[in-house]
Amino acid sequence: MRGKLTTLQEDPNLADRARMELRDAEVAVRLAEQPLPDDDAALGQHRVYMADRAVAIAEAKATTRYAEDQRTRFGEERAAARLNARTLEVSKAREDAAEAAALAMQQEAEYQSQIAALQAEVTDRGVVLTLGDVLFATGSAKLRGGASQRLSTSGLGMDRPVANNDTPTGRQQNRRVEIIIENPS
Repeated sequence: MRGKLTTLQEDPNLADRARMELRDAEVAVRLAEQPLPDDDAALGQHRVYMADRAVAIAEAKATTRYAEDQRTRFGEERAAARLNARTLEVSKAREDAAEAAALAMQQEAEYQSQIAALQAEVTDRGVVLTLGDVLFATGSAKLRGGASQRLSTSGLGMDRPVANNDTPTGRQQNRRVEIIIENPS
C-alpha cells in the first residue's frame, strides 16, 4: 500500500490533482504502519483496509480530474483545429475568387481585343461587323460554298463603297462582308 501511495505521489499527471485525498491517504497509511499489540489484530486489519481504500479514493479522484482536464484540453484543441480549418477554407475561397476575377478580367480583355480586331461598330441597327475578303469571290455578290443557308445577303458594295475603287487598296477595302446582328425587337 505504501508503494501504491508513493507511485501516485510521484506521478506528475496525478499528484497535483488530488492533494487533499493524497494527504488523507498518507495519514491512513502511516496509521496502518504503526505497530499494534497482538490482541488488536482486528484493529490493524481495519487500519490496513482503510489505508488501502484511502489510496484507492485518491487515485480515483486524481484519475478523474486528469481525464476531465484532458477532455477540456482536447475540446480546446478541437475548437482551435476547427477554427484553423475554417480560416483555411476562407483563405482558399478568397484565393479562388481572386483567381476567378483575374480570369474573368483576362477573358473580358480578350473579348474586347477580338471585337476590336473585327472592327465592330455599334449602330442603331445593332452591332455591325466588317469582315474583309471572307465569303465572296472577286467581282461577285454570291456567297462561296459552305456559307450556310442561315444567312440573308444583299450586295451593296457598288452602292455603298467604303473606299475609292480606282486603286487596288481601295478595291481591297471594298471587298468586305458586313455582318449585322440585329437588336431584338
